[in-house]
Amino acid sequence: GLRLGEGGLQPAFPPLLPSRITRLVLRNVYSRGKRYDVVVDSAGRRLVPRGADDAR
Repeated sequence: GLRLGEGGLQPAFPPLLPSRITRLVLRNVYSRGKRYDVVVDSAGRRLVPRGADDAR
């Protein structure tokens, strides 16, 4: 449930994973000059900022 809009990544609707998938991580997503990991799991969705030393 994320959309890329004027303000960067914005929640659009609640995340829903197939029952056999417990966690999804999109690593190193670039938006508005910053990098994030997008994590979706049973706790919901969160954007985790990546530091400069996290570049791989």
